[in-house]
Amino acid sequence: MNRTILIEPSQKEIFISRLKKLNNKANGFGLPEIKVLSTREVIYERKFKIEGRNHDIIHSSLVPVKPGIEAKEPIILQEISLEFPIVKLGDWQVVGKLDAHESGNLAYALTDGADDNAALQRYAGASICCEHCNMKRKRISSFVLRDGASGQYKEVGSSCLEDFTGIDPAAALFLAKMHESVRVAEGELDEFSKSGRSNAVSTRYFLAVVNAITQTTGFVSNAKAGSGSLAPTWDEALAFILSKDRSAMDLEPHLEHADRIREWFATKDGPGLTSFARNVKLLLGADALAIKRQHLAIAAAAVPSYWREMEGANRSAAPAKPPSRHVGTVGQKMNADLCIERAIPVDSRFGVVDIVLLSDSDGNKLVWKTSALPYSIRQRVMDGEKVEIKASFKVKAHDEYKETMQTSVTHLKILDEGK
Repeated sequence: MNRTILIEPSQKEIFISRLKKLNNKANGFGLPEIKVLSTREVIYERKFKIEGRNHDIIHSSLVPVKPGIEAKEPIILQEISLEFPIVKLGDWQVVGKLDAHESGNLAYALTDGADDNAALQRYAGASICCEHCNMKRKRISSFVLRDGASGQYKEVGSSCLEDFTGIDPAAALFLAKMHESVRVAEGELDEFSKSGRSNAVSTRYFLAVVNAITQTTGFVSNAKAGSGSLAPTWDEALAFILSKDRSAMDLEPHLEHADRIREWFATKDGPGLTSFARNVKLLLGADALAIKRQHLAIAAAAVPSYWREMEGANRSAAPAKPPSRHVGTVGQKMNADLCIERAIPVDSRFGVVDIVLLSDSDGNKLVWKTSALPYSIRQRVMDGEKVEIKASFKVKAHDEYKETMQTSVTHLKILDEGK
């Protein structure tokens, strides 16, 4: 009998270990082993349903993602196809087991057949008996069998099972436990489903967030993060996605870049392909990325790698422009005419702050991180307008981003706002 189950990937090692122990016992009973026919990765998506009079009850469930549909909140599962042994002699097959209980009989189905389960439930609703010996006595367990030729069902006491079929009751009981072990794994998946936890992110959406962060504040690798107090970009992107506060960042243009990055790496091939490019191609080719440090770090690194290649290809054709230079000296207080080019909202532990990109009259680039950008200016910049201002500020640091000199400023005060 074949059966397909779903498990959360982190449970796979435990599940295989359980299966190995069961098969060792099966060998002792002279039963065939449970065989793993196939294993594959599948994508599901978490869905929430709000119920209750006050809309205060939230049910979480996992549903399969249809081909061609992008999952906003993907969940990676392992689909395992199993082949169970069948306890059978002649035309009789054990299809279920009943155990007596104070408030009724517990029923354990050993097949997925609808008729078998209906018969098992009928027997479970009555007192346990044996239709073989018909002895009137209190029984603690019995087995339900089906005649393959006639489709007839019969309930047989555990003590009569071997006499009726030649099947060792211990072997039939062990088969029931084999099925229950698989149900334990399915129960663990059900608990995972209700927990609301995530184990994956959308590849496209993750790349878009990484691209947005990279173009705003630069890319921070694991190595760079380890040498300072910065968080790596992949971790920052993951935190943003899991926060589900997607209104804090306009990702539409970055989703287009994510598509281009995936397409570009998909075309890479040949003997000269580096291990990094090969790993990136493999990871970005999937619709979902497992929430694993190494996988996310590699996928995130694809973004600056792509832009370096693009800039190298276009550098010779690009028109020459004056290089940006650092403004002032660190700690210096200055006044200047500036142009606010962009304001990018970013979610931080202090709330939403704006990364304000500015330039001076010589084309030098300045960056101001603030939560106090005047509303009127913010709205104009968000609408795509470049706003001219006169401002005083203090030079905080001289940095470099994508081979462009940047001056970080603080204590910026707008003295006059252009119309």
